[in-house]
Amino acid sequence: MNIKLVQPSQEHEEWYHSMIKEFLDNGEGIMPKQMQFREKEIYETFLSRIQDQKDWINLKPWYVPWTLYFIVNEDGNVIWWSAIRHYLSKELLIHWWHISHGIKPSERWKWYATKALKLALLEAKKLWIDKVMLTCDKNNLASARTIVKNWWILDYEYLHEWIMIQKRWIENK
Repeated sequence: MNIKLVQPSQEHEEWYHSMIKEFLDNGEGIMPKQMQFREKEIYETFLSRIQDQKDWINLKPWYVPWTLYFIVNEDGNVIWWSAIRHYLSKELLIHWWHISHGIKPSERWKWYATKALKLALLEAKKLWIDKVMLTCDKNNLASARTIVKNWWILDYEYLHEWIMIQKRWIENK
């Protein structure tokens, strides 16, 4: 199982569309929202938009910069994405996270999550994020297990839109 994080580029367009279609066909929403195409948006515009958000360009007042990575397997297929917020504002500290991710439904349960999270932590370290916060739906056992396996410490649980969310921290050494 050899995977790597890569910056989205033109060569990933077909895989991106395939991944988004698989999520939608599976009845799932696309998170983070930045991964979603906007109405009438072409892939090049998507690439430009995520580059702007990484470079602090045209951010809405309550947004913070973030970097999006595609996670690519040994065959060159995009199977996962990971988004890393460069920091958390006071407002974001309440209910949001540094690292978010999603994996194609057909690629789940193949043990990519732990390795992908470790790769994301390395990227977070490059951004000087020494204490990383992650949240997950308490009933999402696969995500919860991955988080716990990586020694994340439970801070607290809270109810969000009728879903119990766990907020966890890890020292990123």
